[in-house]
Amino acid sequence: ANCVSVFLLKEIRLIKPKIILCVGVESYNALIHAKEIGKIDGTIELVKLIHYGKQANLPLTSSDKENIIWPFQVGKINTDKIKDIEFFSK
Repeated sequence: ANCVSVFLLKEIRLIKPKIILCVGVESYNALIHAKEIGKIDGTIELVKLIHYGKQANLPLTSSDKENIIWPFQVGKINTDKIKDIEFFSK
């Protein structure tokens, strides 16, 4: 909570992003709350990325998350590519 209130909200106000990709539910919830109470611009789009990890019993590497899961969640990879086994071997 301290990192959010002391650093993150100030950085967001300085940078003025149009969209923020939140990795995990905690960051998303913190920023939704900040947006609701007016601590950050209400026009900023917040996107919640699922933070797959060992807790979910999924053997994903950080590369899998960066190159497959998160691009899929934000629409940069369509479902046809996800189904294509050749895509994963690249």
